[in-house]
Amino acid sequence: MDGFEVAELLRKRERTSHTPIVFLSAFDQTAEQAKKGYQVGATDFLFSPIDGELLKFKVATYVQIYLRNESLRLQLHQLQDSLRALQEDIGDTISEQVHRRINAPERQVEEFKRELGSLKV
Repeated sequence: MDGFEVAELLRKRERTSHTPIVFLSAFDQTAEQAKKGYQVGATDFLFSPIDGELLKFKVATYVQIYLRNESLRLQLHQLQDSLRALQEDIGDTISEQVHRRINAPERQVEEFKRELGSLKV
């Protein structure tokens, strides 16, 4: 199995589908190899000799992107939870209003009966 096949497998699995993939190659340093890497989901493609400092910068950048995405994903989940809670509150409020309106005539009749019963003729 070569790196391209590994990248394809990583992209197919939900757990690893967003994992950044950086190809490092000393074997075939052609644009076609780099294109093939990007086609299977590479985030970057580096050729040997590798500049260690450049690699560290690239990895740090991918980590920052990941952390920002995770922060956004967390914010999205919090907003979705808040929206669900708000919809439940609104639904409860509407439901209570409908219930009050439906039962209003019954309450009015009961109140009228009590008032009649308390009248002395």
